Amino acid sequence: MRAADVHRHGMGRVLDLVEADARCLVTLDCDGMDPSVLPGVLSRVPGGLLYWQVLDLLAGLAAKCRIVGFDLVELVPSRDTTGVSTLTAARLVCNAIAAIATSQQRR
Repeated sequence: MRAADVHRHGMGRVLDLVEADARCLVTLDCDGMDPSVLPGVLSRVPGGLLYWQVLDLLAGLAAKCRIVGFDLVELVPSRDTTGVSTLTAARLVCNAIAAIATSQQRR
């Protein structure tokens, strides 16, 4: 599903594609986030996911399935001139850890 579809219809449609009680490995590609939120990447693409949409995804997955792992890729600190990308990435990792813990408690 494209980021534009998420912007139009919300994260619910993405979560509908995930089987209940599935074991999920979540990979967050920073290039897929909007550069207004996370500009420190190699290939900036306007129209990507927003911070709150990724949080909705993590919370929705935690409620629906078991998150067995998480990784964050394509962060390029040398292109992060303001530090907002590393701050955003760190907050996303913290939220991912919380989502993993929540999903593990369900089982």
